[in-house]
Amino acid sequence: MTNGKIERRQNEKADHDLLIRLDEKVGDIQVSIKTLQDGTFSKIAMLEKDKADRREVEELQKIVNEHMEVRVRNLENKTSKYFITLTLYSIAVATMISLIIYHILKAS
Repeated sequence: MTNGKIERRQNEKADHDLLIRLDEKVGDIQVSIKTLQDGTFSKIAMLEKDKADRREVEELQKIVNEHMEVRVRNLENKTSKYFITLTLYSIAVATMISLIIYHILKAS
């Protein structure tokens, strides 16, 4: 064989070896992509299972708002009652002090 033929066969063998290595790498990449794809599908399925429906969220928000309104209304009522009671006691104390001062000044 001549040097040209030997060199060409070596190049063909090198090309063949390179193609085999590339084929193995592509196979590994395909397996990795498949694994990622399966993991992604399972994560999406889990998220869809656990997600809240818009209707459910709106119903929960409505219940929370109703409870909050009741609590705020109760606090407002209690505050009003305390204010009215404080005002009445203040008027009563002011009247008693006025009467005491009046009687002290009248007796003098």
